[in-house]
Amino acid sequence: MTAKERFEESVRASAAYPSTVRVTTFAIYRKPLKAGGAFEVLHGTAAARVAADEKIELLAGSVPFHSEQFRAKAPKEGCGLLTLYGVRDSLEELHYWRTLARDLDAEFASAELEFEIGHIEPGLTDRALLKSTAGKKSRFLNFRRMKASLQTEILERFTAYSVSDGTGIDEELNRVSQIATRPDLFDRLLVEDPDLSKLDILVIPVADDPALPGRMRQVAYVKPGATLVSTVHSNSEARILLPAWMNIVNAANLRPG
Repeated sequence: MTAKERFEESVRASAAYPSTVRVTTFAIYRKPLKAGGAFEVLHGTAAARVAADEKIELLAGSVPFHSEQFRAKAPKEGCGLLTLYGVRDSLEELHYWRTLARDLDAEFASAELEFEIGHIEPGLTDRALLKSTAGKKSRFLNFRRMKASLQTEILERFTAYSVSDGTGIDEELNRVSQIATRPDLFDRLLVEDPDLSKLDILVIPVADDPALPGRMRQVAYVKPGATLVSTVHSNSEARILLPAWMNIVNAANLRPG
């Protein structure tokens, strides 16, 4: 077998085993002071309870932002969840929020979620490649791995959204980097764009650090219907569960309003 034939065989073999990506979610909470009392949910979780097996069950929410101005910019219920992505960004965020949990005298739990996403394109993605692969071979894309032309398309769409909702003048979305200031607009983009709507996971930039306004980190926007293949919990007494609507394909299209 020649080198070319071995390469082609390896490509065919890899296609038979879909790729996966790992993301992380976490929760900060306080236990009830007395039996039967209510949990206090602080960050990263929407609700907490004790299950029949005495384990604490935490309902996952989007990972929190650092800036108060961003609090309303998380995905709406039914649209998707934001999770930590990338080794460096995830480690830094987990360290920050664990430290905060200690300062708050609260409990911390995290979970690594593994999703099946098909094929990952090795190069940069433009509209033509996205159109030919999204939802067919691949259900995953990283904003940083887009060609400038596709990033500019998204900027133009965001600018139009901002104008239509009355915030365009204040936001001044005139540079691609400013997309990182409007994570809320991905709700609409991932429904309305005919190609991006076929993705399960889009890694997006977020600039939410009030101390370092120009600093961007990556988070993964996970849409309802993404195929979860494994979960690894960090806390033996607690488990993090995804909301029921995360199991519904195209849940964002079914949400009220």
